[in-house]
Amino acid sequence: MGEFTTLPLLIKRGLKMINISKQEALYLASKGCKWQSDLHKTYSNNPHYFATTDINVMKLLNAYRKNQIVKTVVDNGRKR
Repeated sequence: MGEFTTLPLLIKRGLKMINISKQEALYLASKGCKWQSDLHKTYSNNPHYFATTDINVMKLLNAYRKNQIVKTVVDNGRKR
């Protein structure tokens, strides 16, 4: 229920929600983003994760995604 009480406040502040992966949500949580204000999770059999479009959250998320893309390209280029 706590998740739903913050949504009107987020809409009032002009923030939007974006869909993120579980790994991204755990990374953002480890970097100091708070559940129920910056990060949200649905409670179902197949949970979905969301982040607010706050400037600090977006900077962390973009840095994480950029690092993951570089890591994937380097790993795929290795000879085995």
